[in-house]
Amino acid sequence: MIAAAFAMFFQIVDPAPDSQASRGSGIAALILCPGSLLFVTFIDAEPGTSGFAFMWVMVALMNAGLYGVIGIVIGRLAWSSDN
Repeated sequence: MIAAAFAMFFQIVDPAPDSQASRGSGIAALILCPGSLLFVTFIDAEPGTSGFAFMWVMVALMNAGLYGVIGIVIGRLAWSSDN
């Protein structure tokens, strides 16, 4: 959902590259979607292109895996039985 929200924001709003909104949303995307760091060099991923959609689908899948692993680790630590 986080990756989808960023994809929608960049697709609909499409802020200017040097604007405050672009910088703030870019930093938030890097923190909340660490998989997006792998796509920094995707210069052809302009909003409205298939490359843009592919990039955010891959980011969403990486986020799902990462957050899933984090959830499993926290769950096992939180609900481990104390012997």
